[in-house]
Amino acid sequence: MRQRSKAWLLAFLCATGCAGAKSQIIPPRSEIAPSESAVIFVPGYYGSALKEAATGERRFVTFRQMFGDDFTLALHQERMKTPPSKPLVVEGVIGTVSAVPWIKEFEGYSETLEFLGGSFDVYPFAYDWRQDLIETASALGALVNRLDQAGVKNVSLVAHSMGGLVAAWYLRYGTQSNFPVRETWEGARKVKRVVFAGVPFRGIMSILRNMQTGAPMYWNEKLLQQEAVSSFPSSYYLLPWPTGEFIDQATRPAQLNARNEVEWIRNDWGLLKEEDFLDTRYRRARESFTRDMLEKSTRFLVALHAPVASLPKDLRLVNVVGFGTATLARGYWVKEGKQLLLRPWDVKNYDKTLEMDELHRDGDETVTVESAELPE
Repeated sequence: MRQRSKAWLLAFLCATGCAGAKSQIIPPRSEIAPSESAVIFVPGYYGSALKEAATGERRFVTFRQMFGDDFTLALHQERMKTPPSKPLVVEGVIGTVSAVPWIKEFEGYSETLEFLGGSFDVYPFAYDWRQDLIETASALGALVNRLDQAGVKNVSLVAHSMGGLVAAWYLRYGTQSNFPVRETWEGARKVKRVVFAGVPFRGIMSILRNMQTGAPMYWNEKLLQQEAVSSFPSSYYLLPWPTGEFIDQATRPAQLNARNEVEWIRNDWGLLKEEDFLDTRYRRARESFTRDMLEKSTRFLVALHAPVASLPKDLRLVNVVGFGTATLARGYWVKEGKQLLLRPWDVKNYDKTLEMDELHRDGDETVTVESAELPE
């Protein structure tokens, strides 16, 4: 009854308040003025608003979407028969999404950008967080070049979560997009100071969960359904590295590898989950996509963690690590049924004796302390 009352209340608030709800989206800056220094802010996964290319209608994220609709953020590829979706473009960095002034349902980067803007000339770097991180790093490099050509003397980066992986790649490998890559520190020659905040240098277990079960936004289960999350190239870059940790019913280490294509194909993970509904040709296309993204994203992380040949002496770097909150760090593997359980209630329903501490480690709720430490 309480759940129904809560649902009714929120539905009422949405119906009466959404029309006047004010979402703060910070668009990219079109003009660049010469200055002594500037800060580029690189948000993380979910950090940029997306809108329809044809109509301009915002599709990620609005308060109304939290109550469900028929739209999915899946990246459609006919050859894989992924869910049909409309082409989206970036609108800007998400500040806040709210229903009415005293209800804030989605907190973004408004406070961070306001804080930075009090002391620096800030350029928000909005990007389609669903896409390939190497492509995004090239776009970041293009923005840095624009600032340099406009006469900005000192450029700094502040990068949050997945945005830190983009920034780390750009600093060390520049805009290289083909493997093998060579350490050039192209980005570091153009950037003087860097702040990393909560960056998953060793991946996050929650993305593997979302690729199996989806990432519901309150009552909306379609927007980020598991098939959609698995269609995003970016998701594969966030998978645990080098292998991820898993335990079995006896809390012993389970021999699974979150980055092994054989595991994904054999256990029907990600885009292969609904195999019973797939034509053979679509299955093969999905296997090929999964294999390619696992290989590319793994090579990306291997390159980031490769021993440094020579570190630029004038690069100043600060790494901020969040701690104090239980963070998903392990998966629970039921070998007999090929079940990978990653949601607490699923694990509890199967094994009521297991302490949830077995699955968690210290972190910021998304990224563990261990994952957020800089590559050695």
